[in-house]
Amino acid sequence: MKQTTFIWLLVFILSDCADGLFASQTTISLQDCYNASLKHYPLQREFELSSNKETLTQKKLTGNYLPQVKFNGKASAQSKVTEFPFDNLPLIQAPEYHHENYQVSVNVEQLIYDGGSISAMKDMALAERSLNYANTTVALYNLRFRILDYYFGVLLSDEHKKNLNLLHDELTEKYRAIESNVKHGLLPKGASETILAEIRKTEQGLIETETARQTALKSLSLLTGLRLDKHTTLKPPENAKRFIEENQFKRPEYKVFQDQSFLYQRQKQLASTAYFPKLSAFFQGAYGRPGLDVFETEFSSHAVVGLQAQWTLWNWNQTGLEKELIDLKKEHTRIKKDEFSLNLSRELESQQKQIEKIKQLIKKDREIITLRENVAQQSSRQLDQGIISATEYLTELNKKIQATFSRDRHNLELIKAYAKLKLIAGEEL
Repeated sequence: MKQTTFIWLLVFILSDCADGLFASQTTISLQDCYNASLKHYPLQREFELSSNKETLTQKKLTGNYLPQVKFNGKASAQSKVTEFPFDNLPLIQAPEYHHENYQVSVNVEQLIYDGGSISAMKDMALAERSLNYANTTVALYNLRFRILDYYFGVLLSDEHKKNLNLLHDELTEKYRAIESNVKHGLLPKGASETILAEIRKTEQGLIETETARQTALKSLSLLTGLRLDKHTTLKPPENAKRFIEENQFKRPEYKVFQDQSFLYQRQKQLASTAYFPKLSAFFQGAYGRPGLDVFETEFSSHAVVGLQAQWTLWNWNQTGLEKELIDLKKEHTRIKKDEFSLNLSRELESQQKQIEKIKQLIKKDREIITLRENVAQQSSRQLDQGIISATEYLTELNKKIQATFSRDRHNLELIKAYAKLKLIAGEEL
């Protein structure tokens, strides 16, 4: 039995050593993961799409300043044409009009003054791009909360693995001591089987913990694009506990509210252009029958050039109503901003209370560990003396290990709570 255990441990150690020889150790920070997600996550391509959309919109609007050329063709037949009452007079021959009319024309129109509508639409395109940027930034920022969970999931697995290894070492040492006593006839045969079963259970825990670590690491790798494997080391944030100024929220959502209000201002500016006249020059060159000469009945060509103006003097207050609707939207955005600030303050307060709770738990952990270590040491001596059974010893040993793991877990949870507090407030690590 001892030989089997020794062989298993040897294979386990050599396997880890062999893997380490061919793999480079990499240390990654939480900020590294945050930064990598900004470049890797598919949503970041929204920045480029928004920029391209704005560029195309600007080009399209600029085209309205250029001459607009249109080709028109028309053919028609009418049941009645103009007749002259003096067609029977001598020496006068009245023209005969055709019932079929044909005309093709090229129309060129050049905008001279548009009341600022095109300029306002260009400003709107810029405002929309800025708003899209802000919305994408918010989505990428919220991704950090998922990264934070996976990151500390890996760290928690590391702490659990460390404590399981300590338990495995203690059990192995105790197993060897009991086996020695059995060999010398001090303890009955089979006295170490309970310890050996616990060793195997601990090895199962190591397998499960490593699987959980690899799962969290894989999810983290998918979100960040970083190449993370079992040789990657994650380090807890060092500046997570730095003081945070109250009421100094820096969340990207505030940029969304600001850009949304700015977009509404641009929409009002565009609506105001409805009050101004539109002036343009035009040219028309045409060929057909009839032409401009009403007495000409054959095909002919002609041209027309001139200016045209449009000015809506009364539209039943449609522009005013549109502006009122925009003002209501702006007020809605302001309300949403106030609601967000209120919820953010509540969330920060809740997180700060969570931090205080974890601090108190850590203080109790220290007291519990001291007591559990004393009890475990006493149980170890009693087991060696045959006073208690292996099961009773294992119970106390597991309580000691669980107390240690509880302290380590709470320490990690405290760092995570501080890191999450920074995320909620919009602060960098």
